[in-house]
Amino acid sequence: MLKFLRIEKSKGRIYKENNKIDDFQHDAMKIIYSSNFRKLEYKTQVFFNNANDYYRTRLTHTLEVAQICKMICSILGLNGGLSEVISLIHDIGHTPFGHSGEDGLNEILSKYKLPNFNHNIQSIRVVDLLSKMSDDFCGLNLTYEVMDGLIKHNGAIQNNENNYLNHIAPKYNIDLSVESSLEAQISSISDDIAYINHDIEDGYRSRLLSFDDIASLPIIGDFIQKEYNNKSIDSKKMILKEAINISRQFMIDDVIKNIYEKIQKYQIHSLEDFFAANQNFATFSEDVSSKKLALKKIIFDNLYKSSELSITAFKMKNVVKDLFEFYLFNENCLPNDWQDKIKNCEKYLVICDFIAGMTDRYALHLHERIFH
Repeated sequence: MLKFLRIEKSKGRIYKENNKIDDFQHDAMKIIYSSNFRKLEYKTQVFFNNANDYYRTRLTHTLEVAQICKMICSILGLNGGLSEVISLIHDIGHTPFGHSGEDGLNEILSKYKLPNFNHNIQSIRVVDLLSKMSDDFCGLNLTYEVMDGLIKHNGAIQNNENNYLNHIAPKYNIDLSVESSLEAQISSISDDIAYINHDIEDGYRSRLLSFDDIASLPIIGDFIQKEYNNKSIDSKKMILKEAINISRQFMIDDVIKNIYEKIQKYQIHSLEDFFAANQNFATFSEDVSSKKLALKKIIFDNLYKSSELSITAFKMKNVVKDLFEFYLFNENCLPNDWQDKIKNCEKYLVICDFIAGMTDRYALHLHERIFH
């Protein structure tokens, strides 16, 4: 148990609030009740939201990440509440249509020589600026530890050149060059564990990945090879489901084991030691990491880059590009409250915020209304 590395209490938040529950529970409540979080139900994870009721959405992915990180934190004696909150908001800035929407937005921004859009940065903007739950402040007024974990979702940031991050870091008293808490690191690697495994399951359901394809994969395939003996289709489905559960747990166990080994290696005995070491402790072992990379490459080549998903991605990128270009030259067609924002913010950024906040179906509805 690593309770000595547990973040017991928050250092607070910028604006004081009279919450009567734990600060991190209060943060989770604010996130779950926010409109941006609800919209994740209708945003693409891999497969377009209307394709099948069984595919993951951005919301169900988020919930799976939160569940995995809470499990790991519980085993290690860490603060699962803190890790959960970071997980709940890590994808809250995603565009409609997932990464295809982001790619489309960046293609059109590049055409007009405008700065890139990044969904990680957008998640920070959503909780710091765009969401509003009080007349006293903009944003959700989340705790310092949550903001630190969100900003460093992909690790400490060296040689930062992003003006928004340079503005936000001192606001929350964050040193970008220092790794975040162990709870935040666990949230980040839980993201990898969740999507690698559930994308394989959805790929099989879509028939873009065959049973034989999956049986040849590292980790998951090892279990399938042991259990599969020319059984029926129904048995194949159950073997695959069990294989994915075992793969997920295998990765979780490897992360936990690796954290313990790194704690011993760096002789960590306190939170002060942990932050002084400035290392990412929540990683896979070298062997599992190499297998994970091989797994990701196969999924990328056979699923994400499949002709079916590539055609859908092409269509959805064009929807986002069309919407951005339309509003760039017709700002009077933006809703009134969004037109007001242009007075205090660059127009392209307001349009990006507007589009990024759309669900898949709203973006399609708007595109149909404007162009057809």
